[in-house]
Amino acid sequence: MVELIDSRIPGFKGASRGSRWKIIILGMALCMVTALTASYFQFGFNLLTMSANASAEEAANDEVDAKKPPFTMTVTMRTKVHEILSSSGTVLLFKEPFTRKEQEKLAHLGKVDPTDPQASEKFIKKLLTSFHEKPSVMLSAGFIGNDPVDRMLHPLQLTLQSSRSGSVTIRDMNVTNLRCSQTTISAVIHLPPQGGGVVEGVTVDLVNAEADAPLMEIKGRKSHPYFSNKFVELGNGETSWAANLDVMAANQQCRWDLNVSYVDSGENKVRTLKSPLFRTDGYPDTPSQLFEFMPSPDSSFISTCWGEKIDKSTKCDVRARPNDHERANPELYYWAVPIVSP
Repeated sequence: MVELIDSRIPGFKGASRGSRWKIIILGMALCMVTALTASYFQFGFNLLTMSANASAEEAANDEVDAKKPPFTMTVTMRTKVHEILSSSGTVLLFKEPFTRKEQEKLAHLGKVDPTDPQASEKFIKKLLTSFHEKPSVMLSAGFIGNDPVDRMLHPLQLTLQSSRSGSVTIRDMNVTNLRCSQTTISAVIHLPPQGGGVVEGVTVDLVNAEADAPLMEIKGRKSHPYFSNKFVELGNGETSWAANLDVMAANQQCRWDLNVSYVDSGENKVRTLKSPLFRTDGYPDTPSQLFEFMPSPDSSFISTCWGEKIDKSTKCDVRARPNDHERANPELYYWAVPIVSP
C-alpha cells in the first residue's frame, strides 16, 4: 500500500511519518469533498429534472382535466313502492285505454288477504306491473296550489356529477325551452290521499311558468328559489349532488330542458341539459276510464269505476253515477261530472 502511494504521490517517499499522515488525511478529505460535491450536483440535477417532469405532468393533467365536461347529469324516475305508499295520494296515467282483460283484472285487484301485513305493498306492485304499458306516476304535493290537479307532481331524481380536480360551482338552474300541449292520457288509476302532506325538496312549477321556471325549495306553505340562498359545488373532491325533483304540470303534457348557470375556472358559463325523462303526462279533464281504489277497514281495497269506455260487464265494488256527491271523492268530483256513467 505504502509502495503504491510512494509511486503515485511525489515527495511522499522521503517525507517524515507525520507529514505522510497529513498528506493521507488531506487526500482523504479531498476525496470526500469531491464525492460530496458530485453527489450534490447529481441531486440538484435530479431535483431539477423531477421538477421539470412534475411541471410537465401537471400541465398534461390540467389539459386532460380541462377536456372533461364540467359535470354530467343523471335523471331517473322515482317510482319505488315505498314512495307511493308514503305519498298523500297517487295517480297512475296511461295513454291507452284498458283492455277488457285489464279492466277485469282491475276490478278484482283490490281483493287482498286482510291478514297480510304487506298487502298494500303487493297491491301497488300489481298496479305498476299488470298492464300493457308502463304508467306515468304522479304523487300528491300536499299544500301546493289551489287546484287538486295543480298539486300533483311527477317525481324525478336529478344527480349532477363531476370528475374535475378543480372546483365547478352551480349558481342557478331553471327550466327552459318549455313546450306544452293538450294531454293524450286516456286511462287513470287513482289512489286517494290518506292524510295531509307537505312537499320537502326541489320543485319546478310548470303550471304557472311563462318564459322559464326556476327550481323552488318548498317548506310548508312557503317557497323560494332554491339557488337564492345557496349554491352547489362539484369537483375538487365533491363528486356529486342529488335532489328529488318534483315537477308540477297539471293537465298538460310538457317537455323542457334545464339551463344551468355555473362558474368554471373563474368564468361564468351557462349549459343546457336535456333528458328524455324531462317530460310530464297531464291529467285529462275528462278521462275516458277512471278507477279509484279506497282502502277498506279489512285492509282490502274497494274499487270505484266510471268512464264512457269501461266495459259494462266489468264488475266494480261501486259504479259512480253522474253528479254522485256521496260516492265521488270531493277532489275527484269535477272529474266525474262530464263523464256519462255506463
